[in-house]
Amino acid sequence: MSVKEKDLGHSEHSRQGVLEFSKKWTVFGPVAQSAARVQPGATTACPGTMTVGGKCLKPQVVRANAQGAGDLAPAIGGTQDGRGAYVFIPFTAPKAGEFLVGLGADWWFEAWVDGKKLGDTLTSGNVSSPVTRSDHSFRVSLDEGAHLLAVRFISGSGGSVLAVGLPDFSPERKISMQRARQLGVQDQVTRPLKVVFLGAGSAFLQALFTDILQIPGADKGELALVDVDTTRLDLAEKLCRKIAEAAGKAWTITATVDRRKVLKGAHYIINCIEVSGVDCVAYDNDIPMKYGVDQCIGDTTGPGGLFKALRTVPVFLAVLRDIEALCPQAWVLNYTNPMSILCLAAARSSSAKVVGLCHSVQGASHTLAGWTGVPYEELRWTCAGVNHLAWFTELSHKGKDLYPRLKRRVLEEKGFDEKDKVRLDLMMHFGYYCTESSGHDSEYLPYYRKRKDLIKTYCREKYLGESRFYATHWPKWRQANDQRRRELVAGSKPISLHRSWEYAGFIIQAMETHAPFVIYGNVANRGLIDNLPQDGVVEVPCLVDRNGITPTHVGRLPAQCAALCDWNMRFFDLAATACMEKSKAAAAHALMLDPLTAAVCCPAEIKAMTEELFKAEKAFLPGYK
Repeated sequence: MSVKEKDLGHSEHSRQGVLEFSKKWTVFGPVAQSAARVQPGATTACPGTMTVGGKCLKPQVVRANAQGAGDLAPAIGGTQDGRGAYVFIPFTAPKAGEFLVGLGADWWFEAWVDGKKLGDTLTSGNVSSPVTRSDHSFRVSLDEGAHLLAVRFISGSGGSVLAVGLPDFSPERKISMQRARQLGVQDQVTRPLKVVFLGAGSAFLQALFTDILQIPGADKGELALVDVDTTRLDLAEKLCRKIAEAAGKAWTITATVDRRKVLKGAHYIINCIEVSGVDCVAYDNDIPMKYGVDQCIGDTTGPGGLFKALRTVPVFLAVLRDIEALCPQAWVLNYTNPMSILCLAAARSSSAKVVGLCHSVQGASHTLAGWTGVPYEELRWTCAGVNHLAWFTELSHKGKDLYPRLKRRVLEEKGFDEKDKVRLDLMMHFGYYCTESSGHDSEYLPYYRKRKDLIKTYCREKYLGESRFYATHWPKWRQANDQRRRELVAGSKPISLHRSWEYAGFIIQAMETHAPFVIYGNVANRGLIDNLPQDGVVEVPCLVDRNGITPTHVGRLPAQCAALCDWNMRFFDLAATACMEKSKAAAAHALMLDPLTAAVCCPAEIKAMTEELFKAEKAFLPGYK
């Protein structure tokens, strides 16, 4: 029986003739991605302090786990994209010779050994999740004795983990893969894929296509882009050709305004459509505001979410009918909001295989890891509820409940609650933390946006609750995204190939290789959460493999959490009915059950608001009576 690496002392490592890396890292951060890089000469020794971008940084200590992975979130102040640090890791070589050094990072790194460049992933990013020391390996010649590995780390996609050590090319790993193949698990895709992307103008396109190209074995395939805006469609086609070229993959890129021309033979459909573009964003926000309903986002619930659903669901159901006819075995991966209403309407009226995908669970879980100081891969958690209001009913580390630690920070650390005012206040009163942002969640609740004094107390800028945030900024973001695409196509900005934490690529990989993966998906509540409506849609853990997407039974949510979800699900229920039956009356009834709207308006005011919204958006709501 071989000795496990984590059980080895220095003498055992020396006898094996392998490098020994310290588990105690010295970290200087946070460092902005845009900050000027230090000169290689500054990486030959671990300094007492470090000046980067005009800031004098003091050393912090991060301890790696037995697998050589360390979460840098506490040292860089969170998990936001672009935050970085310089990490110094001592190691020893048992003798002179050539060795392999393994590195992995969320998401980019540049590394030096004794001041000499080892390697980097600045143009490619990482290729696997979770991060391991086997993601990238670099050969280096070393003298016997002590050495220093210095790493410039840059976070991406909300990750903050760096892994360092010996890449695992052991016979045991090879045997493990052989046994996996005997059980039907493959290590790569074995067929050319056909993916249809609906809504090619979506900001999701670049990340999701890049993710698909990073799937092992996905070297050939077809990406069919669909959009009704021919200018943005052409730009998307050029961008995807650039991405495929940069990745060195032989993918065919096609583009059309007619989805029926490309659906036949599709394996996966990614839905990112936006019906009416930005034409109704102001109506969705400003008309409700006249009645006192103050929204931050307004695209998943409340008046804005309802009218986005009224415009979008009929188109989505028409798409699903085409999928039923032309590619009934394909999986539909839906990213379009309002998530719960679209998925509910699909579940009630279509046989197509649909799952709703969001990144709020990934984001919230990484945030909790950072706040509790626990390496992400060691965090144990369970999350369930409805989209944007799913509850972390378990949050623990090595059997110890982390909620008391988190709640102490809220109570004892001045200003800590400013990080996420609404969600942290909700946690303190309801006992559990929930997904998404304070801006989104404040719209699902009757508590925080019904009076100006409450908005001033609990709501902050941007996604933390800013009034009219989306209505003000969404049109500008769309223009900026198009401009960025033009720059990428022109070559004035580099193409990034780092893999994001969005679920679509991991779903495709799991289905194609039969290597199981767990996502949090929006699916019909068929016996999944016992104390929520069984004819609704919920967000729960789902197992993905060659058999498809299998939701798991969660049981009962805490009663207080279930009640808030249930309240919103009653709104979703009538909203889906209004969309499917094109009923103005059902739309008004839905808004009468919306928690925020009902906290502000009486039924007569809600009916008047509904009628005014229908009148303003008449051109985008054909057939409603």
